[in-house]
Amino acid sequence: MKRKTRCILAWVWGVVAVCGIVGYFARPTTVKKAESLPLNTCINNMRKIDAAKEEWAIAGSKTNGMPVATSDLERCIAKYQSRPLVCPKGGVYRYGDVGQEPSCGYHGTISEAPAAARKREKQEATAAIPGFLLKFAVAILVLVVAPIIVITTKNKQAHT
Repeated sequence: MKRKTRCILAWVWGVVAVCGIVGYFARPTTVKKAESLPLNTCINNMRKIDAAKEEWAIAGSKTNGMPVATSDLERCIAKYQSRPLVCPKGGVYRYGDVGQEPSCGYHGTISEAPAAARKREKQEATAAIPGFLLKFAVAILVLVVAPIIVITTKNKQAHT
């Protein structure tokens, strides 16, 4: 009967190991989704700034290339937005002249923000690979190898 319980214990450890490894690999996809949220918020804020700037330029008969009065533009944004527009990553918005895209100090302009975010994400992922491999090796040791060692040690003790 002891041999059967050891076998069951080994199977349970194996199932736990597989679940742990699957859970560990599933985590990065949820992290990616959470990281794309600030980027999307920033892009939407820049679109709001651009729309307010166009409205301000049309109302004031401004032409492309003319400088934007920051205080006037902020009043125009405040009409539609109850709180000031802030980049979630701490970037500072630059309004630019009439006809130019607004930009964020962290994400860049509306058109270059997704590419810049992908580049930054790739750099961060490359830096995280050694840590990832170490965690993976430890997970395998703890979840798979350790129970096997314990079971074989108990088997040897039972036979002596």
